[in-house]
Amino acid sequence: MCMRKHVQRATLAITALACASHLQAQSPSRKSQLTIEQLIEIKHPSDPVWSPDGKRIAFIWDRANVANLYVVSADGHGQPAALTSFAEGQVDQIFWSRDSQSVYFPHGGDLWQASISGGAPKPVWTTPARESDIAVSPDLGSVAFVRTTPTPDEDSAHPSDLIIRSLADGTETKIAHDDISIRGVVWSPDCKSLAYTAGAKVIHHDEAPAYSGAKIIYRVSEYLPGQIYAGRTTGGKPVAIAKPGEYGGLAWINATRLTFDGQSSDYKKYFIYAADAADGSPRAICEIDEDKFWSIPDWGESGAQPWPSPNGKWIAFLSDKDGWDHLYVMPALGGTPVQITKGQFEAWRPAWSHDSTRVAFDANEPDHLGDRRVGIANIGNDPAHATVTYVTTGSGTNIEPHWSADDKFLVYQHTDPHNSADLFAISTSSNSKPIRLTDSMLPDIDHSQFV
Repeated sequence: MCMRKHVQRATLAITALACASHLQAQSPSRKSQLTIEQLIEIKHPSDPVWSPDGKRIAFIWDRANVANLYVVSADGHGQPAALTSFAEGQVDQIFWSRDSQSVYFPHGGDLWQASISGGAPKPVWTTPARESDIAVSPDLGSVAFVRTTPTPDEDSAHPSDLIIRSLADGTETKIAHDDISIRGVVWSPDCKSLAYTAGAKVIHHDEAPAYSGAKIIYRVSEYLPGQIYAGRTTGGKPVAIAKPGEYGGLAWINATRLTFDGQSSDYKKYFIYAADAADGSPRAICEIDEDKFWSIPDWGESGAQPWPSPNGKWIAFLSDKDGWDHLYVMPALGGTPVQITKGQFEAWRPAWSHDSTRVAFDANEPDHLGDRRVGIANIGNDPAHATVTYVTTGSGTNIEPHWSADDKFLVYQHTDPHNSADLFAISTSSNSKPIRLTDSMLPDIDHSQFV
């Protein structure tokens, strides 16, 4: 995911520089020509997170591959305020405190905290070991993370402990250990269990094929899949959920059941599984056959992985069964999936409302494949009677909607030919106007020069 974002940003920067050079050559007399300095100053916002009280949105603003944490009022009043000013560090995996007064984020192998009222950010803890995969509990009271023992060889095993730490008093509890690795930590809705993958490993092989000569060495990466486990936060032996294999989309359906997905070795069958966390036995609750390769892009939010509703009643997922990527919803206990979006367009990045009655997504349209709109599928109590409405209009791409805690607003990213990516909020009621939250371009840039 991070690699894809970095490549996209680099590509965007190169394209913008090429456009700028071309326009300068075409119009040497234009007074407000684009400069390299202006283009470098364009920031890229991402990962917006609503505060629990719905008044603010924290997000990451990236300038020239340096990411820092900002917060902005959800009503659009005032300018975004910087909570960090790291010169080289990266900020990600942000989450709010219960009282909506501070934002947590990993930095330098520890967890840090920044207050929205000002002051320098500070570490919540500092340890010699490095912590990763930091995941906050649904009640925002604790974090789970992986503490890894460093090793000199990148191909060797990295002994890892799965730890739970209270944000109130700092007490720690070790939940599990693996001699190779632990990653992908996911909390259960009731905060009493954790699911994770252990034992996954990447082995690098250096090869010098005869066709390219002995002096050219290629590095090939071999991925060894791990094992999914579920463990109680009170301790005890973790339960193996499935046989070792390549699975993704790990999520909790409810406090006792997990879901994940997988593909056949020829990529022509897609499966959604459900498993009881107590005995670990998986069961395929959905199977889709493909004549061609499974084509959903592996993009996290837009991937084909199953997305359980917060009430544990439904599972949403994407499928290109009819030739286009579309939104489907099925009962969490198994049953026939219902196709929600239909037509010659692509629907991506589904997100459930907190009340489990609606799914927000972004999609293009048959006559405007280059534009994307944010839509809402009203599921209600029956996917068979779902209706779809769109809350954004006009040209440009509007993507990745996120619900506010009260489900009355969405925050999303918008960009168009004359404007770089920025964050907007919009009410989910009909005929609402978007609220601009960020402006990532310098005020002296001539927007008409972008084509």
